[in-house]
Amino acid sequence: MIKKHTLKSFFVNFLRNAPPDYAEDIGANIILATSSPKWKDFLPSSEIRACIQESLPEMSSEAEMKLETTSIWRHAGKSFSNFAEHRGNSYVEFTHNGQSLTGVIQYIIRPHGHTAPIFLIHGFRELNSTDSSHSPYQSLPHLKARVVYNEASLMSVRTQDIYGHCAAIHNRSGTFGIHKPTVSLVSLRSMLCFQGISDITSSYEPTS
Repeated sequence: MIKKHTLKSFFVNFLRNAPPDYAEDIGANIILATSSPKWKDFLPSSEIRACIQESLPEMSSEAEMKLETTSIWRHAGKSFSNFAEHRGNSYVEFTHNGQSLTGVIQYIIRPHGHTAPIFLIHGFRELNSTDSSHSPYQSLPHLKARVVYNEASLMSVRTQDIYGHCAAIHNRSGTFGIHKPTVSLVSLRSMLCFQGISDITSSYEPTS
């Protein structure tokens, strides 16, 4: 069963990363039953406008900030969704200002005329040094797991800064002896690689 799943993953990954002309010749879009992301106009709040200034410093005024949004985006053979569309595909591991973080995708947006999206993510706050000592995963780095506070701040993240998905369990206050609500997260990057899906490949994605 695992062997069949691995072979299927290799085949699907091959189809998704084939050059556009060759993919059209072999009917990859029919085999994968793929469709273009559906984009619609998006009116950002003041919080979102301030957040995306990090990624789009050239857009200095509200008048210039004409945005659109979609609920799902495919990249490197994976589907990334906002939380409202699919909870499981919205938990991600990413890098921000040189730090490895985890969070939940709230919006997938882009400026009109751009092809690459920006992910607006509620990034979880890391444990302080005292609470980190209570994490059951502290001495088990091979599990690729961590515990974070269930507190988040909005961050704008580029596609290339997202590592992959996470599995998440929300914990009540007092779990693991930590007196705040927390989230236990496990990175799925190594599991995806085992199944034959490379994390370093980039897929051609139609945008219109």
